[in-house]
Amino acid sequence: MEAYASWRNYKFKVCRPDGPWRDVRGVYIFAKLTIDGHWTPLYIGETVSLADRLSGHERWAEAEDLGATYIHVREDRSYMRCCRVEEELIRYYHPPLNDHHKRGR
Repeated sequence: MEAYASWRNYKFKVCRPDGPWRDVRGVYIFAKLTIDGHWTPLYIGETVSLADRLSGHERWAEAEDLGATYIHVREDRSYMRCCRVEEELIRYYHPPLNDHHKRGR
């Protein structure tokens, strides 16, 4: 059975970090499950290919060190929508590993 999580108004599929990943555009979140059962985003990104980007992602080890256990994925063909969703979620949640976005706060 597939599991899903909501981030703001967006539905994401909860996936194990080893995939498998589809070769499609999307937004992804490295997430940690807290003791009280809530998700905490550690890194949020968007990509043209989930398969290419999530296999060996350079920030996964850092996210794992912070407690990440799952990757939440939202597939979407629209480049503009992916960028908008990524930016909205980063601005709302301020994930610790999205340090390249902190300058614009």
